Amino acid sequence: MLLKQSRVHWSHWIVILICLIIPLVTDHMQLVPGDLMWMLYIIPAIILAYYYGLKGGFITAFFSVSIQLTYKLSERNFNFMGLKEGSDGVVLVTLSLGLFATAIGMGILADRLKLKQNELEVALRTMKSMAYHDELSSLPNRRKFIDKLSELINDNPYPRMIAIMFIDLDRFKMVNDTFGHAAGDLLIIEVAKQLAKCVSEESLVARMGGDEFTILIDKVTSVDEVEEIAQTIIECFEKPLNIQGREIQVNLSIGIVLYPHNGLSMEVLLEHADAAMYLDKQREGSHYRFYSKEIDTRIFRKLEIKNQLEFALGRDEFTLSYQPQVIAKTQQIVGVEALIRWKNNKLGLITPTEFIPIAEEAGIIIPIGEWVLETACRDAKTWFNKGLPQLRLSVNISPIQLIHDQFEEMVNRVLKQTGFPPENLELEITENVGLYGLDKSLTTLQRLRAMGIGLAIDDFGTGYSSLSYLVDLPIDTIKIDRVFVQNLNTNSKLMTLAEAIIKISKVMNFQTIGEGVETLEELKGLDTLECDQIQGYFFSKPVSTEIMAELLKNGISVETDLRNEDIGA
Repeated sequence: MLLKQSRVHWSHWIVILICLIIPLVTDHMQLVPGDLMWMLYIIPAIILAYYYGLKGGFITAFFSVSIQLTYKLSERNFNFMGLKEGSDGVVLVTLSLGLFATAIGMGILADRLKLKQNELEVALRTMKSMAYHDELSSLPNRRKFIDKLSELINDNPYPRMIAIMFIDLDRFKMVNDTFGHAAGDLLIIEVAKQLAKCVSEESLVARMGGDEFTILIDKVTSVDEVEEIAQTIIECFEKPLNIQGREIQVNLSIGIVLYPHNGLSMEVLLEHADAAMYLDKQREGSHYRFYSKEIDTRIFRKLEIKNQLEFALGRDEFTLSYQPQVIAKTQQIVGVEALIRWKNNKLGLITPTEFIPIAEEAGIIIPIGEWVLETACRDAKTWFNKGLPQLRLSVNISPIQLIHDQFEEMVNRVLKQTGFPPENLELEITENVGLYGLDKSLTTLQRLRAMGIGLAIDDFGTGYSSLSYLVDLPIDTIKIDRVFVQNLNTNSKLMTLAEAIIKISKVMNFQTIGEGVETLEELKGLDTLECDQIQGYFFSKPVSTEIMAELLKNGISVETDLRNEDIGA
């Protein structure tokens, strides 16, 4: 093994030859006393053995001893180290063998030292790589990114534009919770590979930790160039990633800052990039957002909402309103939808569209969702106990709730505690339920359906809708989004789509509800398409539980001009 690791370059043979010639010439010219001549032979061998390892020492010692023996034994009269004739041969051989052994020993020692030195160098390179690279993704890590960014800023006397992208995987925690940490790790690895493919080799892609990545782009020529890169990254993740045989849709939130426009120091740039990314997470799907001064204000409000949400339940700041679902022809109330409202002493009235995404992101949606379901079931049970019609109660649930391990148990517990009949409960899910693990969601929905609970798809046709959902999900009702309703009479394409949805629903025996109906024209448009039920301000705005009880008792009476027309109920 040591012989294989030693290498003697051709130029070294010249050095070896010189080291052999010098003692021979010196000995022949008697420039050194005879008793010191042995040093001229052993020293070159030792030196060569040290520098060239075992092979160098072996070669030098072999030639040196061979030439020395040949030269000395060919002389008739000599005095080597003061030896006289007769005894010099034995001693000379012994000294030569000693020289040979010394050179070999030095060669072995040198090889071992070099081997240890190589191992140390490899260990140092490994430690350096570990210090600057992420073990899981093999990408540069946070330290490498910060060092590189600092270097670019400090070595940039004439500021050129540098772009920094902060990238976060939306709801990555749910992947870990749903499929396990092994799947989460594989997802990180695949995302790292995709990001590296999306940018040039000159750009630095790093993993900052968890599900956060950064991209550092030097020598940017324009904002359009950065936008193009961001759009390319988004397009790379349009298709789901295959993780352990499952297709997982990855959505990215990308915050972008530009040096020197958005900050001159590394700390400010990183803070602004993080703020832009944080605000971008409020939107569904993959998006990018450039930092602007207005972001600071919006980030501050989002943080305020998040902080206040944590105490809202304990302060009884939530209330429920109810909006009736009506058969247009008879104006009979056949169902009500429970809608949450939040009024905070500090922030005032906050709409669900603003605080629900924040609650989902922070995980607060789990206790809030349980409170909504329990309160709605208690209110509706109170109506039933008063002899009012036992209609359908619709309650919205978040996809975060649906994939929660104890969701089914929570629904069962609430129904038992309130005494509310499961066949009168309908849970409304959104179309993006597939983004959070359709397999697990489907299993939960099937069990709920087996309990007699109805299921509806809310806002159908606007989000991540797929006709396969109508086959896969055990749903009973499709709610047509207001986007279709308010443009039925002005947009022929939307009219055609709404008509197709209603016809498919009838074939598959689903009920249809038109949402957000506010005008008579919208009502008539849905009636023409034979939509089953209507919900919206035209019949009633969301009202308190007491007013809802009055509506159930006295009914709704609105002039529609539809009573005498031959329409489907």
